[in-house]
Amino acid sequence: MNWYSVVYSSKYDLAMHFSEQPILRDFELFLHYVQHKQPLILTNTKRCLRTADLLELNSKMSVPARLVNAKSQQTAFSLLNTFFHIANSAALLKIVIDSRKSSNNTTLQLNESRITHYNSLNPDEQYFFLLEVFWQYLDHREVYGSTFFLSDDFYTSLLKHPSGKRLTIADQLLKRSGQLKPAYDVALLEVMETFGCFQLEWDQNLETRAKEWLCPYQAITMTDLGKTMLTMLWYRDPNEIRYFYGKKDPYMSENIVHRTWDFEDAAPEEVKEEVDYLTGKKMLQRFQHYFPLAEIKERLFPIERPFQEGTYTFKVALDKNLYRIIAMDAQSTLEDLHDAIQSIYKFDNDHLYAFFMDNVAWSQSGDAYYDARGEMDDQKPAYLFKLGELGLYLQKAFLYVFDFGDNWQFHITVEAMEATTSKTNNGYRLIETKGKAPAQYEGEDDEDEEDD
Repeated sequence: MNWYSVVYSSKYDLAMHFSEQPILRDFELFLHYVQHKQPLILTNTKRCLRTADLLELNSKMSVPARLVNAKSQQTAFSLLNTFFHIANSAALLKIVIDSRKSSNNTTLQLNESRITHYNSLNPDEQYFFLLEVFWQYLDHREVYGSTFFLSDDFYTSLLKHPSGKRLTIADQLLKRSGQLKPAYDVALLEVMETFGCFQLEWDQNLETRAKEWLCPYQAITMTDLGKTMLTMLWYRDPNEIRYFYGKKDPYMSENIVHRTWDFEDAAPEEVKEEVDYLTGKKMLQRFQHYFPLAEIKERLFPIERPFQEGTYTFKVALDKNLYRIIAMDAQSTLEDLHDAIQSIYKFDNDHLYAFFMDNVAWSQSGDAYYDARGEMDDQKPAYLFKLGELGLYLQKAFLYVFDFGDNWQFHITVEAMEATTSKTNNGYRLIETKGKAPAQYEGEDDEDEEDD
């Protein structure tokens, strides 16, 4: 029997104590901190936690980030950075931007209904929820600033050794000998340690924070939980390590899958397989296979949003002093909003467009909708989705990108929400105009005069 068979056959013997893992306690502290600091002010530029809040929170974590100071940014705090993005991607929190203020106007607020839902989960369900978001719904390039370098040799070496055995990490730069090659995905190791998979031993000789090609840890000890978790997350067969499952859309419900994809010629079993994959059920099935004693009856995904009838008022801005304010009915689609923006800025509607609801251009971690004229693949077409089903809220900010070559970026903010319906012949009502609309192409004359 090879080492893979040993790991695979022993998965049912694990005693699971997910409630004892530090990540549950630490995430609860994170949520409580945000709750007691309401409204929690974020940085304006990157819309992240401020250093003072990071340092205060970091001091409460089970394994605090090391070598951080008053100048450290959010990405230096691996765990808190992960919590921030987990909570945001799972709609436990919402980022509110008050475009009417010129001072610091970006705050982090709780989504009470989602927080209540999370608190109703049992510890096994909460643990899986955090793992699920981290593994399936976060894009590591966006969250951590670079792609995780997953060394096959590193993780294969871990899986070959028994849990509880201390393994030194070789670092060629420091000329240490050891049993493991350098590990570059430090953020991943630190987060997985909080999941209860590893115990990391800090290199006391390091005086400054390690560069991305230098591992700041000198040893690692894997737990029983970690051994099975690594097998579940990476392993596909004895000769292949399984990488990230790929980013999933947190709003991809079964209904939306069927609205978006054409399954006309597919067999029923093929449809089910694809739906299970797109809605994230595959990971749950795999988790339950490796941890059959886990009591998981409820997930927080996909995120369901009730339809909100009424009228939305949007501020569509290219700059601080260049914007238009329009009103549109909740039954209007995102394509209707696209057409309205083309009209109020006098553009030619001759290029592709996209909406990024997390306000980050080309984001892979949020809710995004694309022009159906493009190569759709796994993208949601804008013409199928109405404003009332997007979960919009007051001061919600999102991004409209037009012409992927010239990259026009319009910043949209929800300025008002009214219960009454306000329909117009052209699909929108222009409320306010500020500044000249720019020429769509260089060399053209500005066509729009400022309306005072």
